[in-house]
Amino acid sequence: MAKPEVCPECGHEFPHGWDGIDSHWRSKHHRIMRYEEAWPLLQSGRYKGKKAPREDVDQAAARNVRELTKDE
Repeated sequence: MAKPEVCPECGHEFPHGWDGIDSHWRSKHHRIMRYEEAWPLLQSGRYKGKKAPREDVDQAAARNVRELTKDE
């Protein structure tokens, strides 16, 4: 299964690629940047927002193991 696209401003997940990003952006983030300016950056992965990228399950599991075993 493909990894969902994630809004870099709020973390909203788009399970089917960027389907719906235009209405989402216009209703939630239009004050930050106009959609017409944001879309090329979002599409190319160059938009950097306030939301950190989501960890995938393997990364989260590895981080948890490191944290739990660091004092052993």
